[in-house]
Amino acid sequence: MASLGPPPPGINLQASRAGNLVATWASTWGLAVAAVILRVVCRKLAKIRFWLDDWFIIVSLLFSGGFTFTVTIYMVNNGFCKHIWAGPPDATRDWALGLFTTEFTYTFSLMFIKFSILAFYWRIFSIQFIDKLLLWVLAGMVACWTVASILTSVFQCVPISALWQQFDPVHPTDPSTFTCGVDIHKLFIGKTVPHIITDILILLFPVPYIWGLHLRMSQKIATACVFMLGIL
Repeated sequence: MASLGPPPPGINLQASRAGNLVATWASTWGLAVAAVILRVVCRKLAKIRFWLDDWFIIVSLLFSGGFTFTVTIYMVNNGFCKHIWAGPPDATRDWALGLFTTEFTYTFSLMFIKFSILAFYWRIFSIQFIDKLLLWVLAGMVACWTVASILTSVFQCVPISALWQQFDPVHPTDPSTFTCGVDIHKLFIGKTVPHIITDILILLFPVPYIWGLHLRMSQKIATACVFMLGIL
């Protein structure tokens, strides 16, 4: 990897945004943990047995915890949130390895969240065959998105380790021995667009059923809004 050279004049090498990042990630993940704990407690108090939607959300929480740990502990301790000149010599390699890891934890966390919602729908809407078929189609779309996201993340570079080893300050991978043919910007766009589409389809799924309930229009709108809160 080419030398960075000296930092530009006026750069404060003591500056860091690690505190803001850690506080933001820790607080939001803490809220998620609290929500899942409350869900479990409510299930126990109401004596409702756990089903797939509960287990999926717990697994999702574990993956999101792995994501949070990687960013707030591993990457921050290796100079993340500081100017690149203020980090350790191997900071860039560690950041690349951390990013590679978070692509897995992030993707699987989202997949299990979507599966949890679909499993919840299965419990309350799967009365007719068409309901089950639509839910299976949505689950298949989520699974395909997950597989495609993971494969494109894994094979950004060939060999795989070149993704981070090319930034190793001591033993960098020889550029002639690897190829990285994936445009990182297009990769993230390609992941995000199907992710948003499946989210919208999942959130819209219960609307026709709510509209068919024998309720006043105001009650239908209020109920639909509760289900659609996920858009926010």
